Amino acid sequence: VERMAKRLKERQTEYEVIRLAVPPDDAVTKFLLAASGGAPPDLVSQWMPVLGVWSDRGLIQPVENQMTADERVRFMADAYPIITRHAVYKGKIMAMIAGVDVHAVYYRLDDLKEAGRDENSLPNTLEELTDLAHRLDRRDKDGRLKRVGFLPQNFELFAPSFGETYPDGNVLTVKRKANLDSLNYISGEEKRLGFDNVTRFLSSQPADIGINAPILTGNYSMVLDGQWRIKQMETFAPELKYAVAPFPPPAGGRANASYTNANLLLIPAASKHAKGAWEFMKFWIGFDNPNQGS
Repeated sequence: VERMAKRLKERQTEYEVIRLAVPPDDAVTKFLLAASGGAPPDLVSQWMPVLGVWSDRGLIQPVENQMTADERVRFMADAYPIITRHAVYKGKIMAMIAGVDVHAVYYRLDDLKEAGRDENSLPNTLEELTDLAHRLDRRDKDGRLKRVGFLPQNFELFAPSFGETYPDGNVLTVKRKANLDSLNYISGEEKRLGFDNVTRFLSSQPADIGINAPILTGNYSMVLDGQWRIKQMETFAPELKYAVAPFPPPAGGRANASYTNANLLLIPAASKHAKGAWEFMKFWIGFDNPNQGS
């Protein structure tokens, strides 16, 4: 972001970008306090799924208010459908998307070798992955889990592979069959391992930061995780041998499916320089020139 701000400053003289980095856990609170005081920033970058709530509360303004008619048409025509679904709320373009998080399975190849598998024989179905995971579980002499082959959590991450499409935007209802199937799969695996064993295992894991990422610790053989792990492994474990592949679907499920989370660029309702915010947004995402942004 600092480099982008510097490049933008070199290109024009009308706007200056002043960057303020806020720890993720504090960012929402800081913004809400600033907005309630009538002094929000001109542009907010936020990865939490806040678009609907902040829109309904009038905390942010439609980005399309700053777009020309041509820019709006180009965005809706050229952006990938998943991008427009994250950016549009109640028929209005409320955000630009700086990036989309997608999930896939990371496999530790040394662990797979123990089960006679390699990067050329990764599971094709969830049933196959689950069977492999069971063979990769390891316990100590007291029966406590030392390593888990695969520990599914967060049912919304798995529901797309079970057939969920979230047409109403509500990811939390278990009334929908795919969500319920996903939840049953997760609870079934925890029941097999033993709920107390899973709780004890999870409580023993270090904070998920950098070198303590689940796939790096060696406590998991396979993990459903996001693309940010690639950089962490390059930085903290360049020698680690691993493979990445789409989450294999269950029987009758959807292949190559993933839950996605967007990195949102938002203009607060009380922004004093909304037009400048839009200009920096366009520069950030390469709206006019894909090579000029991040």
